[in-house]
Amino acid sequence: MDFKTAIDTCLRRKYLDFSGRASRSEYWYYILAYLIGSIVVSLVGGILGARAGSVLSGIYSLALFLPSLAVLVRRLHDTNHSGWWAAGGCVLAAAAFIILVGALLMGAGASSALMMILGVLSIVYGLWMLFLLVSKGTVGPNRYGADPLETPADV
Repeated sequence: MDFKTAIDTCLRRKYLDFSGRASRSEYWYYILAYLIGSIVVSLVGGILGARAGSVLSGIYSLALFLPSLAVLVRRLHDTNHSGWWAAGGCVLAAAAFIILVGALLMGAGASSALMMILGVLSIVYGLWMLFLLVSKGTVGPNRYGADPLETPADV
């Protein structure tokens, strides 16, 4: 899949499609486009000023949140893993927030050790996700659908 087709697939044809599979090229081309877009939005936001830049950045992030999550889930499906693996980052962030609030309310104490453990878990989780996202997908059909390398992109 080329760059243009990947962007068209993620932002038009499969904007909210959490089923099926996404090839490595579809996922990484989308991530590249997202990062380029983020840089452009940041530059424009810097020109417009802090308040307008924050609003523009928020709109950009909200508009691309669901398609980003959808292509992530489809990419995990291609490696024959559940899309629920994507929720791990949210769980770790929520745990960090709870520990941080607890530390602020009750004093630092044991929370620093918990935060270090959570930090290590976050690194391990991040490396695991990176491994899954760069891994070759399952050859042939799997429980999530047909191999995206064997089927046309518009299916």
